[in-house]
Amino acid sequence: SIRTVITARRIRTLAEKTGIKKIFYVANKVRNEEDDRFIEKETENGSLLGKISMSDGIMAADREGKSPFDTDAALVEEIKNIARALFKIPGS
Repeated sequence: SIRTVITARRIRTLAEKTGIKKIFYVANKVRNEEDDRFIEKETENGSLLGKISMSDGIMAADREGKSPFDTDAALVEEIKNIARALFKIPGS
């Protein structure tokens, strides 16, 4: 949402003021291609580590008191992809 983007920009400004030079994003609750396009447009090139899809499985696991990692294979793969992207960053 635009509110999320505004919040991310505020956090980026604060981070830059404190001397943090490398800033990356992880998008969550991504529902469809329209969300994808919006996220890509609003994040700087190379700063998006990955996306976590909106998932009924995540919400169901939460209601049942289970870890979504135990019930949602797609989520696990998305998280692994984010971790891989993070470890490819020089100096990480």
